[in-house]
Amino acid sequence: MHYKKLSELISLRTGLNFSQAKWDDLKKGLQRAQGDFGFQDVDAFISWLVSSPITAEDIERLACHITIGETYFFREKSSLEALQNHIFPQIIQAQKTGNRAGNRAIRVWSAGCSTGEEAYTIAIILKKLLPDIQTWMLSISATDINPLFIKKAIDGIYTQWSFRNTPDWVKTECFTLTPEGKFAIRSEFKRMLSFSTLNLAEDTYPSVNNNTHDIDVILCRNVLMYFSREEAIKVTRRFYKTLVNGGWLIVSHTEHSNKLFEGFEAVAFPDAIIYRKKPLNTEILTNTPLIPHWVVKTTPASHKKEDTGFHPLPQFPEALLKYEGGSYDEAEEILLRLLAINKGEARSLVLLARVYANKGMLDKALEHCQMAIEADNLNPGYHYLAATILEERGQVQEAMEALGKAIYVDQAYVLAHFAMGNLSLRQRRYSESHRHFSNALKILASYNPEDVLPESEGIPVDRLREMIEASMAYVKITLSEEVIT
Repeated sequence: MHYKKLSELISLRTGLNFSQAKWDDLKKGLQRAQGDFGFQDVDAFISWLVSSPITAEDIERLACHITIGETYFFREKSSLEALQNHIFPQIIQAQKTGNRAGNRAIRVWSAGCSTGEEAYTIAIILKKLLPDIQTWMLSISATDINPLFIKKAIDGIYTQWSFRNTPDWVKTECFTLTPEGKFAIRSEFKRMLSFSTLNLAEDTYPSVNNNTHDIDVILCRNVLMYFSREEAIKVTRRFYKTLVNGGWLIVSHTEHSNKLFEGFEAVAFPDAIIYRKKPLNTEILTNTPLIPHWVVKTTPASHKKEDTGFHPLPQFPEALLKYEGGSYDEAEEILLRLLAINKGEARSLVLLARVYANKGMLDKALEHCQMAIEADNLNPGYHYLAATILEERGQVQEAMEALGKAIYVDQAYVLAHFAMGNLSLRQRRYSESHRHFSNALKILASYNPEDVLPESEGIPVDRLREMIEASMAYVKITLSEEVIT
């Protein structure tokens, strides 16, 4: 039976679980998709899917038809009330007076965002909570496997159906009425978000490449229920790595499971249970460091010498070890001592920049990254790091200039082309985005699929290629629609 083989293929590539009980739903989705692939018979379409090499772009196109975007603003109010009345206020207070004082940075990820209602809801809540919002560095990332959903989310135009069970003030204060009688999200909320395609079944997060790192709150509601249990466990473990210590994971009330959220603690709020990442005390789940391993190259530590009563000078590998363990204060102390000895030592400067970035001190992070560039202007990785920090600060144009410098130093620098494509996409410069993605794919063509680029944080070339192809799929859809209109 081809449905069994196809459902296994879809589960492998997307994580979506189409058991035999859901084959009727799968068939309806395939019937919607068959014309897009040039087929008029669903059985012939299924035979082609299970017998042909399926590209990442094919998977994205298929996902457009077999995934359901059923959502609306302020959906599942109990968890949103816990977020608005308890979790966000705790994070804000910690930024002001706690161990994160002075950071004034909040990072949120809507994973499986569908057509964007949830992500915009978060932006509306944060704007309500932060009267001085312009002084905060907010990052609200929203991703979905379906590029058509992402396109609608970026457009930000909704019908009355998206406001069912939504307070009336949301429409009047946060949207403008279009001539067609629809509702367009106001620009101040649009600027708070970034949308992109991402397949949760792929091992591409946490990563600085897609802005899925050091997240305070992840919302993944009514998504895990579509995954097989094994795949859902893999996803939640990657979520664990993505969150900061004490970070929060919000799922639907129908998705609660002690086994599924191993490593988290369940916290009870009025009418809601939300999962919080425990401190690092498990051997199974560990934080992924923000710093790309290629930025700092270490040499083997020297052999221990007999204690003569003198303490040795601090060693760079020690600082790197502290950093990778999340002990940023200790890493900072060691690096400052090293730089007091050698002020222009580039690798210490760049690691210190990453320390400050992880502590939310982006001004200091950028300052030390620029010092590293002055020490070694021909290192493309330092320019790429500067671009990452600038993007975090909301300085998109400056980030693109830094990426341009990385490419000038090394024309074959894949991640810079990829990042330029993503930034251009966010600015709706689709032709430019397509060009950068194409350049990245051309460069990757010289690598073997199983190769791992040192600057890609361990992501194999074939996975990186699929990430780029997924982004290109959305760009191609948009460009084709522009030609039609």
